[in-house]
Amino acid sequence: MSTPTIKKDIANKIITVERVFVAPKKRVWKAWTDSTWLDKWWAPKPWTAMTKSFDFSEGGHWHYCMCGPEGEKIWAWVGFESIEPENSFTAQDVFCDDKGKLNEEMPRMYWKNEFRDNGENTTVLVTITFNTIDDMEKIIAMGFEAGFSLGLSNLDEVLGVQTDGSHVLSQTVIPQLRITNAAASLSFYVDGLGFVVDWKHQFEPGFPLFVQLTRRDQTIFLTEHTGDCQVGGAIYFVVPDVEDCYREFTNRGITTIESPHDTPWESREMVITDPDGNRLRFATYVAA
Repeated sequence: MSTPTIKKDIANKIITVERVFVAPKKRVWKAWTDSTWLDKWWAPKPWTAMTKSFDFSEGGHWHYCMCGPEGEKIWAWVGFESIEPENSFTAQDVFCDDKGKLNEEMPRMYWKNEFRDNGENTTVLVTITFNTIDDMEKIIAMGFEAGFSLGLSNLDEVLGVQTDGSHVLSQTVIPQLRITNAAASLSFYVDGLGFVVDWKHQFEPGFPLFVQLTRRDQTIFLTEHTGDCQVGGAIYFVVPDVEDCYREFTNRGITTIESPHDTPWESREMVITDPDGNRLRFATYVAA
């Protein structure tokens, strides 16, 4: 695990950050350009990031909130300008409100993010420019250096990087569900629930698909192989806030068969089913 190199050129109103990740460029690129991944690492702990809307395209945007442990909310709007897939992208970063109205009194940052393949490693070079020196100094005073460094450390965890540079899953048991139509299931899990596809496997084109997906550090397998397991399975996900999941999923067009409710075993839970009828239960334990 490396530490970022941060340089501040006050006279030219530029901050540069360089960081090496022990992961292939394609995976690192996805972590910077997919909102499900960004929500996992962008905010320095104990803060969290929460995406409201996302469109990674030239002219698109990322509208998100930095959520503090005491209920603080800081909203930002990132407008994507140019994109060279898996190599670089540029964007403007502006503070805003929950409706996306820009705060013109706060500094505006202009980001250029470059991704360089170094074999098994990927170097990310971030160049941030400002309109004025005052704007740059204000962002520095707000704790940019420490906050961004902590966020990049979170990304190591998301990528599965250990202090010795090795990769490991955070789970020791991975549940597996049988699916019958990979296209329909992946649309449900990725577009509807916000999972990220880690990898896919087929012995030959047209053969059954086996997929690993992850959502916020919870990994599952989906398989079309008839001999692996049967449809009608179930998974129990323990999540920080089931109400947040409910809002996120319903906003993505997912219908629950059981809305969030309290249980006799002191949890709050909801249930949804995937296209094959597999039951997915999301639960938050209620503090005593």
